[in-house]
Amino acid sequence: MDYGNCATQTTHKIITAEENKRKLTINNPSGKLIRKIQVDGCLPIKSGKRCDYMFEIIDDLKTQAICRVFYLELKGEGIEHGYRQLVATIDRF
Repeated sequence: MDYGNCATQTTHKIITAEENKRKLTINNPSGKLIRKIQVDGCLPIKSGKRCDYMFEIIDDLKTQAICRVFYLELKGEGIEHGYRQLVATIDRF
């Protein structure tokens, strides 16, 4: 899937995502290709709940085969709402 300007790809050893004074740090010691997609505020999703980020771990560089997908909602409070945002995004993709 083409995410346009909403995605970046990297093999960096440390990958971060931040929003609302919350931060996730991903350690990537093996240097796998990881695609970070900003879902909320970037992807053209017109309505409904959505999480902040998706991360796709690329297993095969030639075929761009995705072996794992992680969804992230950075919350300080409103955990139940955050859960609903995650579920809605997973259902959409």
